[in-house]
Amino acid sequence: PFKPPQFLEVNYADISFTAKDIPACGYKIFIIKAINDLRTSKEYKTDIRAGRDYIENKYYKVIAEANGTVTIVDKLNNKVFKNCNRFVDGGDAGDEYTYSPPLNDEIIVSRLNNISTKDVGPSEATLKVSGKRILPVGLKSDRKYREDKMIECPLESEVKLFSEIQRIEFKTKFDNKASDHRLRVEFPTNIKSNYVYAEGHFEVVKRSINVPDSEGWKEKAYKTAHNSGFVDINDREYGLAVLNQGLPEYEIIPDNNTIALTLLRCVGWLSRGDLEYKKGNAGPSFATPEAQCLGENTFSYALIPHQGNWDDARISQKTKQYKTKVLTTQLKNQPGNLSDKYSFIQLQGKHLEISAIKKHGLEDKLLIRVYNPTDRNITGRIKLGFDIHKVYLGRLDESYEEELPYNDGVEIELKPKEIKTIIFEALLYE
Repeated sequence: PFKPPQFLEVNYADISFTAKDIPACGYKIFIIKAINDLRTSKEYKTDIRAGRDYIENKYYKVIAEANGTVTIVDKLNNKVFKNCNRFVDGGDAGDEYTYSPPLNDEIIVSRLNNISTKDVGPSEATLKVSGKRILPVGLKSDRKYREDKMIECPLESEVKLFSEIQRIEFKTKFDNKASDHRLRVEFPTNIKSNYVYAEGHFEVVKRSINVPDSEGWKEKAYKTAHNSGFVDINDREYGLAVLNQGLPEYEIIPDNNTIALTLLRCVGWLSRGDLEYKKGNAGPSFATPEAQCLGENTFSYALIPHQGNWDDARISQKTKQYKTKVLTTQLKNQPGNLSDKYSFIQLQGKHLEISAIKKHGLEDKLLIRVYNPTDRNITGRIKLGFDIHKVYLGRLDESYEEELPYNDGVEIELKPKEIKTIIFEALLYE
């Protein structure tokens, strides 16, 4: 006789919550309990709100407009940013070294007309805009114009808010089927400033927004510049920071001081000698078809409106928090002598930052590298959550400079833009 399949009962759930106050370089235990009483209220206190075309928490309201851009309302500071997350595409006749627009470029601004919300709960909400971009398939043979033939390239962008977190996150997927073009996302700031601040290597770089006159130069001055994690425009009283994961190129467009973040540069050559911005080759001239970045690409970036300038708002530290995801693991209910939360490494000093935590290259010692990205002297302290035998001031090559006193931590003083390497020898017990 026929026997129906036997199904196993499995308790499974996707759980999302705001994990608050996790200690620096440490851990915190959260206990999740199942409630089987159906009479228990399913209403939770939360600052998350959502409608057909908007999401909201205690800090921001994000509204999808008919053209697919979003309007961002900073509720704490009563500021409004319009036409945000606007996707703009132009031709790229350059090479892997250098962006160079075609002589007669065609700029295409996306209109994304599919709007929805999803994953709406007490801890988060997501607003989604999507549509199909119609782009030229590439450049014409003379590389001065974009092709007349067009192709559909699907694009979807999700905007996410978390409960009680002061950050707006974006995740954009683009199925690229076109060649020789550049895709950027724009955030008009309307903040009056002559300078932009961008995270660099062990510092935050202050750059003029105005591009110098490069008439007669062998290579024209570029409007684009580099960042390692964030770009910030502020007037010292209020600012807007765009954070990103692995998107190093940006430009400040003087019209409304718009921050334009490059998502894709699609080119087919390592180097060419016929560029509009530069004459001569920067390297070997051979084809690189994979640099056209065909297929699905995913981009992650975030937005933080803030009071004051970038260091008042601790944008550099908040960028590290955004880029460094919290690791999770599920534990069994078991005995142990560890507390429910603990910090192994604490760095005290408001604007100091850790760039490396590693084992010494030649010895069984712990190396911590700290730097000061600001323009002023800062005193701080490194405190470890285990016993220390000796502490040394080291160099970048991990050699020793001098021994330092350790009294419930080691005090350090850093000049503007200074890097210091501290080497710790743990006290071992037999």
